[in-house]
This record gives sequence, structure tokens and C-alpha cells, in this order.
Amino acid sequence: MADYIKREVEKIATVIGALLIKLGIGKSGNTVENAYDCCRKELSDGLDIDLDRLLVDDNPLMYLTAVKGFGPEHLESLAQALRATMPTGSARRDTELTLLIGKILSYLSDIGYVSFSLGKR
Repeated sequence: MADYIKREVEKIATVIGALLIKLGIGKSGNTVENAYDCCRKELSDGLDIDLDRLLVDDNPLMYLTAVKGFGPEHLESLAQALRATMPTGSARRDTELTLLIGKILSYLSDIGYVSFSLGKR
């Protein structure tokens, strides 16, 4: 149990470190890349979602909603998590993430879902 707690704390620290770098008050390094890897691993382990495959999927929203059962709140949380990992250090990956986040936001707008947190940067 102690090992599990330690791993969870390390994951949170990685994400917080990435956010601090984005705010300009953290030390740079590979923390942002670690945040992306952490997000990818969490999606894979916890939800059985391959993020790299999802980024190049022709219809990721169909997969997320129909196959994985994501609702608007889940999609909003996913978009927030993905946005927190950027920049990843890879221009191509950043573009793919931006496109996926855009698709999520467009879908949420189309169904009339109002988010008060996704529009803020």
C-alpha cells in the first residue's frame, strides 16, 4: 500500500511540476515530457485507452463516447488533462493534442454542454 501511495504522490508531483513550468515558476527539464507520459500511462492502465492511437484516430469522439462510455464531464476532464501536458517537447504531438482537444471542445459545444473551465488558459 505504501508503494502505491508513493507512486500516486510522484504522479501528482510530476503534473504539478509541469504546471509550474508552464507558469514560469518551476525549473525546466523533462518534467513536461514526464507529465505527458504519466497521462498516457494513466489512460492506458486505468481506462485501457491508448493515447498515441487516440491522437491519430479518425473519429476519437465516437470511440470515447460509444465504446468507452464517456459523457460530457469525462470529455471535459480528458481535455483538461491533455491540455495540462502541453507543451510536450514534440511539435507533432502538440499539434495532435491540440486537434483532439479542439474536437472535444467542438463536440461539447455542439451538444450544448457549457464548460466554465476549458475556455480559460
